[in-house]
Amino acid sequence: METETIVAPWQSLPRGARINSNALEIMVDIDEVICPTIDSIHDLALEKGLHDGSKPMSTWRGYEQYGVPEEVYWDLWSDFALSGGYLNTEPIPGSLEALRRLYWEGHHIHIVTARGFMNHSQEIREWTPEWVAEFGVPHHTLTFAQNKVAAQDHIGVRFDYAIDDSPRNFAELLQAGVEAYLQHHPHNAAVETDRRVQTLGEFAEIILKETA
Repeated sequence: METETIVAPWQSLPRGARINSNALEIMVDIDEVICPTIDSIHDLALEKGLHDGSKPMSTWRGYEQYGVPEEVYWDLWSDFALSGGYLNTEPIPGSLEALRRLYWEGHHIHIVTARGFMNHSQEIREWTPEWVAEFGVPHHTLTFAQNKVAAQDHIGVRFDYAIDDSPRNFAELLQAGVEAYLQHHPHNAAVETDRRVQTLGEFAEIILKETA
């Protein structure tokens, strides 16, 4: 599958939003920033008896933590997908409010996700825009891309700020000159950085204070 961008179908500014001549281009990841996907997978693994629930998910390579073959772990992702996980999982509390604050200030929200490059890729690319619309996730573009830096050329913008939970994406965005922040999770806790935020709300607050 190739990189794909979908432009938001609704008006560029909601009623009550300000017109901002200094609008920022802000990149936001979906999984573990807006949507608690890995927690849902961990819950599913508990249901199937792959762990005892005493530890949070500490790696995206869950087969290592669970001590199971890779195919068993990736079957969990297929089960999550086919059971409606990409359509029904509720956003992380506070995440939509944070995005709305940025959106209403006239900034441009670019959701960039590495979804859509695994099993059920075509279905995931169909389900994700439906999920975004169902929960009213504020955005201007939605892009499926594994390389978050290269996504800029595909969208036709340069990101001013970005938030991601992947240490690799975080490092690559920083190196590209983006004011990137790392959304804290156990699976990235080993990364030493002063650009770690606990929530999307904290990220939004940083931007709004710096641009006040």
